[in-house]
Amino acid sequence: MKYNLSEISDLIQSRRSIAPENFTERKIQREQIEKLIQCAVFAPNHKNTQPWHFHVFLDESMNLLRETLPTLLPESETSKINRMKIRLNQTSSAIIVTYTPSEKVDEGEELIATACAIQNMLLMAHASGFSGFWSTPKFIKTKGFLELLELPLNQNCLGIIYFGYTKMNWPTSHRKPIEYVTIWH
Repeated sequence: MKYNLSEISDLIQSRRSIAPENFTERKIQREQIEKLIQCAVFAPNHKNTQPWHFHVFLDESMNLLRETLPTLLPESETSKINRMKIRLNQTSSAIIVTYTPSEKVDEGEELIATACAIQNMLLMAHASGFSGFWSTPKFIKTKGFLELLELPLNQNCLGIIYFGYTKMNWPTSHRKPIEYVTIWH
């Protein structure tokens, strides 16, 4: 075997989303983010359109997110605003992932390819010993969100990925046995 299949299986099955509220103050370095993106761009994509874009916020640029994202929530949603502020303050790095539809393939395929790129980043973060948390607040679908962060208007956002080291024990999870989700023909 070229790769240790047991280790790959363990990596996939043990990856978990850990909310930024549980991140430590330890910073994710630029080189680590570069490795995540290097893995992301090898996601499968039809006709090699490579539709994804990674808008990286590190250290000082995180202040832009801290200042702007809470303003995108309705003032009446105090608990969501407070949770977002906590998450942004606990995070030293985040990536906003977008994709640009192409004329070569259906937009749904571009969305799926970009989701695969995100999964590659999440798996690489886990393999590197830190957590990735994929957040999809409703406002990421708005033109105002793209304008506020000066992102190209022809891109569609798939989420904000927060990265950090966790201060909690890595949680376990269970899935339905494959017999419940598999139909053999």
